[in-house]
Amino acid sequence: MPYCSVVDYTAFQGAVLELAGDGVRLTKAGVAERLSIDPAHARELLDRMARDGRLELDVDERSDEIFYTPSKRAGGLAALDDRGSAVEEAEGSAALVLGAGAATPARRKLAVGVVLGGLFPGLGLAYAAPWPIVAAASIVVVVGWKVLSLIPILSSLLVVPFLVVCAVASAILGGMYAWSFNQAGKRAPLGDEPVSPKALLQRARKK
Repeated sequence: MPYCSVVDYTAFQGAVLELAGDGVRLTKAGVAERLSIDPAHARELLDRMARDGRLELDVDERSDEIFYTPSKRAGGLAALDDRGSAVEEAEGSAALVLGAGAATPARRKLAVGVVLGGLFPGLGLAYAAPWPIVAAASIVVVVGWKVLSLIPILSSLLVVPFLVVCAVASAILGGMYAWSFNQAGKRAPLGDEPVSPKALLQRARKK
């Protein structure tokens, strides 16, 4: 992947804060890959944002991975840069400034993932989940419904509860896979630390 070696600092801030708003963990390697810039230059600019009070350094206690989080003092996307211009004004031109090789990463809305998963158990996961997961979940729903429908006693007692459980589970998974999609920029399995349902609902409301 070709890297862009010259990056405007103002546009970089807007792009980084936008990534953070989408739930992407801000690591040197992750930011460099998402924005198609040199990793060393990404670290330099991230450290500069930390010195300017835009970001704060943090460490994952389990992996010792260093990452950055938006500083509350920075005021989010409305924070001013050194020249007094708003970072949020640079977001629209960020893709141009970062170079032609920096393609805009694909995004999935968490709320849409939840709604589609709930309305179409299994099949609704096609919005963001890997295709093998979509196929497996759809088969489970269809086969389970068919089996219960064939047995009169079980049909009257269990079909509706089964579909409700499938809808709820599919809604939660739909949101989780949308989160995972945004983290990886593509359809991806749930990570080692998938977002919790509570955090998922909070982020879905914000969207």
